[in-house]
Parts: sequence; structure tokens; C-alpha cells
Amino acid sequence: MKLNTAAFAIKTVKVYLDRPQKYPTTISIHYMEQRDYIQSQIDQLGKVLARIVSDFLGLKSKNNIKSEVNKTNERFQLELDIDIEKISGFNSEETMSYLLSLNLNAEHVEVLSLYFLETGKLDEASVSRRIKLLKAIQLLDIADEMTSTISFDRLAKKNEINLILKEDE
Repeated sequence: MKLNTAAFAIKTVKVYLDRPQKYPTTISIHYMEQRDYIQSQIDQLGKVLARIVSDFLGLKSKNNIKSEVNKTNERFQLELDIDIEKISGFNSEETMSYLLSLNLNAEHVEVLSLYFLETGKLDEASVSRRIKLLKAIQLLDIADEMTSTISFDRLAKKNEINLILKEDE
């Protein structure tokens, strides 16, 4: 859908540019407004994502951690349509496709990685703990791929997770 809209906008702009005396440049303004709206939706998604993770991190010191994790997973599902359990079972390509289908950017993926890291640290079952920590690394790798850059912060976070995994062996 985005490609069709972009192609239409480009064709329309071309028509306007070919005949500048006949058409005003209002199409570029309309395209910019649409782009601004999409950007604001992505920004709003990031704010909600950050709020959910922040709320979880504030609550994690309480006694019933499993209940808090379940509530947070439900919030992800209800508020953002992000299925944490589904993401846990995906391989790297499936995870990337799923995240892109939700219009998540690299910053959003890093926040999700933080959530997997924190839930992994709190998990007492070694198998699920390992799955969550490995998923956190995978998400950081995906963020690197999305930005086509390597971040020192992400590298440090991966090293931290790898140390936790080695301690668990």
C-alpha cells in the first residue's frame, strides 16, 4: 500500500513539475502532511512501547514477577498488537518480518530487546531464561541490520547478555 501511494505521489509530482505554470505545488505539501502523519504514528508507537517497558521495570521489584510479566505481555498485545510469545518462537528472519509488519524501527526493537533482557534476568527456569536472553541478542542484531550500522551501546548490551549466558552454563 505504501509503495502504491508513493508511486502515485511521484507520478503526480512529475506531472506538476512538467507543467509548473498550470499546477501549483500543493501535491508536495499533501505528500509531506501524509509523511508527517505516518511519522507521528511511529513516534506514538515508540512512546507506548517505552511506557509499557518502563512500567514493567518499575514493577519488577515486587514479589509476583510472573504475574507482572504476564500482565505486561498482555499490554503489549492489547495496546500495540505485539505478541511477545510469538516473537519468542520466531527465528531471525521471521522476527524481522514480524517487526517490520508492525512498523517498528530500530529504536523500538532496542526497547523490545531490553524487555527480553530484563524478563530473562528475572526468569528462574534455565531454558526459558536462555531463550529470552538469546532473543534479546537477536533483537539487537536486527536493530543493527535495520540501521545498517553497528552501535557501541548495542555491542555493550550484547556483551552483557553473553556474560549472563556464560554464567548460566
